[in-house]
Amino acid sequence: KNDPLMPARYRDLPLRADWYISGKSKKPTKRKHRKSHGKIGFLELTRMIAARWSKVDDETKKYCKMMAAMELVKYKEDMETYNQYKEELSAIGEVPEELKEKENKKKKSTAKKSAKQQNTDGDNLEKVTAP
Repeated sequence: KNDPLMPARYRDLPLRADWYISGKSKKPTKRKHRKSHGKIGFLELTRMIAARWSKVDDETKKYCKMMAAMELVKYKEDMETYNQYKEELSAIGEVPEELKEKENKKKKSTAKKSAKQQNTDGDNLEKVTAP
């Protein structure tokens, strides 16, 4: 069942419990460059959202602000816990396995990129020096 604090006009909507958390199911990936679709620009979109937000009724605004405040408290608690954990590890001098794996992956990818760059540079030199 939906949140009883939710504005009355939205109570019957079938929303997941975590509907307000952005990016919860997305895996962090590097965004590929894409051409703009040309339908609406970022500035225009921002202005449209701001105009609609200014027209929202007080009950809905109050609810959204309450949800944002709750998420901010949760975020601050999580960050505090993370920072304490990080300080404890640095005091001990240990690095968790997850961080070691990430560092190793970064090293491997940079090594591959540099090797690839050297290969393309070598190919370019051969083309330039060839008669």
